[in-house]
Amino acid sequence: MNQKETYKIIRGWELENGEGFFEYFGDNGCNINTVSLMFWLYGKGYIDVNKINLFAEALDNAKKSYGRPSSGDCLCGYEKEYSLFPYGECDEEAQFKAEIIVAEFIAENKSYEERLRKFAFEGEGWASFDSEKDKIEYAEGMHKYVDNWDAKDDEEYEKVLKLNIGNINGRLLEENNN
Repeated sequence: MNQKETYKIIRGWELENGEGFFEYFGDNGCNINTVSLMFWLYGKGYIDVNKINLFAEALDNAKKSYGRPSSGDCLCGYEKEYSLFPYGECDEEAQFKAEIIVAEFIAENKSYEERLRKFAFEGEGWASFDSEKDKIEYAEGMHKYVDNWDAKDDEEYEKVLKLNIGNINGRLLEENNN
């Protein structure tokens, strides 16, 4: 599965369920290891060493308090300095860009790819169906969104893929200068 196919599943899930993907797949379902994600973001040039240090500090502080940073915090953490899109930078376009970036992350890891398929098409980790029929209908609805991807969706994907948002270091700026 490539980045675009992964993004289709993420967007399809949001449209089918009317909910934010990160809150369910990344956080509640514990499907994304935040340490893995942050070092991957660093390795890809999406964040700098300063954000890694701030994240490490947040992990240390979490041991003393109520919980670890979530994947949502790492990507669009409104009050998190270590976030890919911190503070006021996480608008709707930034959210879409974060989804494309996490799609790249998932597409590069077979384990995460399998977790995404089970989560999105089988409801694993978040849904409870009243019957097998409900589960099948849900899966058919998900396939409808993913399989009916059209030229307009391609346009949106390409537009978001090229977005330059805020003063983000690394690859995001480089992509938009090419």
